[in-house]
Amino acid sequence: MKKISILLTTMALLVSLNSAYAQECNDNTRKTVPDSRFENINNGTVKDKQTGLIWQQCSIGQTLLNGQCNGEARDLTWKQALTEAKAYGEGWRLPNIKELNSILEQSCTDPMLNFKHFPIVNDRFEARYWSATPSVSEVVLPRFNIIQKNNIVTLDLGDGSLAINEPQAEFRGLAVKSAE
Repeated sequence: MKKISILLTTMALLVSLNSAYAQECNDNTRKTVPDSRFENINNGTVKDKQTGLIWQQCSIGQTLLNGQCNGEARDLTWKQALTEAKAYGEGWRLPNIKELNSILEQSCTDPMLNFKHFPIVNDRFEARYWSATPSVSEVVLPRFNIIQKNNIVTLDLGDGSLAINEPQAEFRGLAVKSAE
């Protein structure tokens, strides 16, 4: 009986943890990135009709299969992410921060994405993505006698927060290109 009780408690905890990271959307708010904004190109990419950009639907390291991203999204340094994005072929690259921010769905959290077109993140702790945008400011920490330069702007697709990170850190990447 004790084993069953422990098993049921463990299962309940796991269910509550999984549901804690489920996407939440406010249906009473106008969608900022509606389904109609994207054209499915049927090769793991979508075209954003508003910006003219073509996006990979999955993180670098994943492929789209039956509407879901499969495989492991790769944690990459900034230089690795730049290289991997270019490896998709002609014109593919990391998005700048304005482009990356343009796909955020303001009515949703965890992640702030249109899941129909970007089924790439399943929890907010793995949602920070590289941009191609370098930080234009220096971060000075005089107390520690540290000056940080040459950092990169990242975006958390879970909550929409921006951060400045060293290029040696490891985050996810998403590839984009201009329409032909």
